[in-house]
Amino acid sequence: GLDADNCILCNRCVRYCEEVMLCSALTLTDKGPGGHIQPTRGESFLDTDCELCGGCVSTCPTGALYDKRALGTHDDAVAKTTTTCTYCGVGCQLDLHVQDNKIVKVGTKIGAPVSEGNLCVKGRFAFDFVDHPDRLTAPLVRNDAGELVEA
Repeated sequence: GLDADNCILCNRCVRYCEEVMLCSALTLTDKGPGGHIQPTRGESFLDTDCELCGGCVSTCPTGALYDKRALGTHDDAVAKTTTTCTYCGVGCQLDLHVQDNKIVKVGTKIGAPVSEGNLCVKGRFAFDFVDHPDRLTAPLVRNDAGELVEA
């Protein structure tokens, strides 16, 4: 989400997109009182070359750009657990923010090994599978009848 009233026009989100992600998803329309951050050419983010990685959100110093799914969480009720992302072989370090036994947000530390503080869209946002009812919670093997049973 974007709360334009909190934006101080620091341009960090625009620079992150351009310099780290090598895309031009965000632009600063004007400097001064009339300026604001918006998707490039006023388009939807989906019409830009944005990879939806959330890097702009993580670099915003004021919370003007925010993760809508983390709304309603309170820092004093959130526990942090450090783990390794399993989506690919890179092995980025993740900080899972857990509240009421549910993952509410994923981040990483600046300078973290491998990712150096950056995460892809899967590492940052694809954590819903953890509580999915179809998720395997025990290893399975096929028996002689071809049925899957717990190992």
